[in-house]
Amino acid sequence: MTLALPMLLGAVFVGFLVPRVLRAVSSALSPTVLLAAWLGSMASALYLALSAVLVLVWPSHAPVEGWSTVSLGVSAPSRTARVHGWVN
Repeated sequence: MTLALPMLLGAVFVGFLVPRVLRAVSSALSPTVLLAAWLGSMASALYLALSAVLVLVWPSHAPVEGWSTVSLGVSAPSRTARVHGWVN
């Protein structure tokens, strides 16, 4: 719950305030830039909202250890260290 609340507040902030800011600066920016900024803000609001819901419905703490092991295990420095025998 502690993590989900800031994520939901961030989604609300991005979802409601960023389009208003983009409308205010719409005369100074090109339509392509405005469209890209709007799509990015809506995608981030959706991501934050879905992540908050996932955190709320997860029965216990999320298994971060497995994900961090996978993400660090396939990185280039890790492969280089294994090839040269620096790491087992």
